[in-house]
Amino acid sequence: MAAKTATLPDVLTIQEAADHLHCNPITIRRMIARGELRAYRVGKARMVRIDARSLARIMRPVTNLADLVGAGDGE
Repeated sequence: MAAKTATLPDVLTIQEAADHLHCNPITIRRMIARGELRAYRVGKARMVRIDARSLARIMRPVTNLADLVGAGDGE
């Protein structure tokens, strides 16, 4: 997965992060609210940008069935 994150820009929009994780932008907003993703407001506008390193940090490999149990918790 590291090779793919190397091609990401340093910061992403909510939609770009959602596209990267193949999820809904609302899921990204919830992850920001829970503190799972680091995000920043840019300027006086309501623009939000997500730190790509933060996005890479939440990714972890699934190695066995126990890793899958609870994978949908909170969503």
